[in-house]
Parts: sequence; structure tokens; C-alpha cells
Amino acid sequence: MADIEKSIAACCKQLKLSTNFAGQAFGRKGDSPQEYLLNLLTNEIKYRTAKRKSKFLNTAGFPRRYRVEEFRTDEIDFPEGISFQSLLDLDFYHAGKNVIMYGGTGTGKTMLSILIELILFPGINNRLRESRIDSQEAGNNGKK
Repeated sequence: MADIEKSIAACCKQLKLSTNFAGQAFGRKGDSPQEYLLNLLTNEIKYRTAKRKSKFLNTAGFPRRYRVEEFRTDEIDFPEGISFQSLLDLDFYHAGKNVIMYGGTGTGKTMLSILIELILFPGINNRLRESRIDSQEAGNNGKK
């Protein structure tokens, strides 16, 4: 079974199909081979549409609202005595210490920084948005 999974994954890679497609190959069912294929392809279209929408929203520059539940800590090595919860509880802030975050692209440094910012300064997103609107309006007042 593992050989079949590897072969399917290799074919998907060569055909430029997502890893989702390969993963769904064993989870989809159909009364006939054609129905099975239709279910598999339909699922791939839904997956790609959702992924494309997410990509467009991320590149559109809209303000992003992060939630603690979205943050994955399973791939992060916190130093001894520091945990995700201790950062959210602002233990470092109350102790008068700084936090330095480093890691590769996409490891969550910015997201964690924004979560901490939102805890320290509730409502800052609204104030920043209002400030940006005010500055845009002020810039347009001189132009007609």
C-alpha cells in the first residue's frame, strides 16, 4: 500500500496536481471508477478554489485578524521557562524583559508578534485603520 501511495504522489507531482489530490485518493469513494474519479477531481477543484481565494486575500493587503486558535506551537522550540501561554500572558513584559524571535520564513514570528500586540494594545487595529483613513482624507482635501 505504501508503494502505491508513493507512486500516486509521484504521478501527482509530475502532473502538477496538489498533494491534497494524492492524499484524497484513498479517502474518496464511488460506485464506479468514473464516479470515483469525478469525486476526486471535484474535491481537487474545491481545494484549489479555497486555496486561491486564501492566496488572493493574503496578497490583497487587507488587515488580517489573527486568533490564538490559529497559531500552531507544535513546530516551535521555545526556550526553557518560556511557553506560548507565558508569551500570551505577557510574563516577559511584566518582568521587564525583551523577546527576540528568530526562525525561517513562515514559522509564525509575525503572527505571534501581532497576537502579543493585540493583547498589549486592544483595539489598535481600529485606531490604525481610523488613522489611515484620516490621513488619506487629509491628503485628498488639497486635491480636486
